[in-house]
Amino acid sequence: MIERFLIGMDAMLGEPDNTEYVAVVFPGDLDPFERHYRFGIHLDAELRLVGLGTCGGGSSVSELDDDDAWRTAYSIIDMDLVDMDRGRALVREQLVELDCPVDTMIQYRDLQDRWDGERWQLGEDRSFDEDKLEGF
Repeated sequence: MIERFLIGMDAMLGEPDNTEYVAVVFPGDLDPFERHYRFGIHLDAELRLVGLGTCGGGSSVSELDDDDAWRTAYSIIDMDLVDMDRGRALVREQLVELDCPVDTMIQYRDLQDRWDGERWQLGEDRSFDEDKLEGF
């Protein structure tokens, strides 16, 4: 029955071609369900509606604290964007509307956009590179 509402929406439901990987990085330990339901599903819907990409999946990055105990330092949502500039602009707008925490980052290529609580700081050098961390 729901199929009648999905007529003409095939392009939005599929995976786009020619995308670039982007990570939304939240500081601290964000529960995977909260990460998904508070941010992921909304970002995915917005990106698909305007044909700028998809959002889904995620991970976390841990580090040793001062007591040599492992703690989650970052929670990550994976995105694939077909237009880097327009996609990042949409994601920045949506993250603010969704009340993202201070120091949320959108990491792309070798750069990042970082939310300072008042405005986005664009095109900064990455503060960390998940692929270059050891022991994770």
